[in-house]
Amino acid sequence: MVWEFTETHIKRYPHFDGIVSAREFKEYAMSPQLVTKHAFYPFLQYNDEWIPFGERHIARDRKSRPIRYACRRDSAIYEYYRYLLSERYEETLKDLGISNCPIAYRKIPRNDDSSHGKCNIDFAFDVFNIVKSMRGCCVVTLDISSYFECIDHRRPKQC
Repeated sequence: MVWEFTETHIKRYPHFDGIVSAREFKEYAMSPQLVTKHAFYPFLQYNDEWIPFGERHIARDRKSRPIRYACRRDSAIYEYYRYLLSERYEETLKDLGISNCPIAYRKIPRNDDSSHGKCNIDFAFDVFNIVKSMRGCCVVTLDISSYFECIDHRRPKQC
């Protein structure tokens, strides 16, 4: 599969840099010489807040989720390298025989002819069916909060 540029790659939100043309977006992201010299901008952040409703439409405590986004050139680089790493990651999972295990941050095709990947509901349905078919088992779920914020960014650059 070849990385294709689409109009959805062009980011139009406000940031430190200006709009990047389609040609510049692709050429910049695919140039190892430019990427190695690139000085990344900090992410911009805002908090998305909402009030969840429980039974009988009773409001619960306000929830907040930090949203971070990159400037346009940074976004182009992240998008292209995500594509490169995803290909290698999928190959490794297949070689190890565990491609059906990790589900986060992957596009996993549905069993029907849909062009959409599986969503949380599909995965939950699969798990419930597996648990039903077993006689006594344990299920463990994990959510590692703020994982990416804890990464030492010097380490990936050394690879």
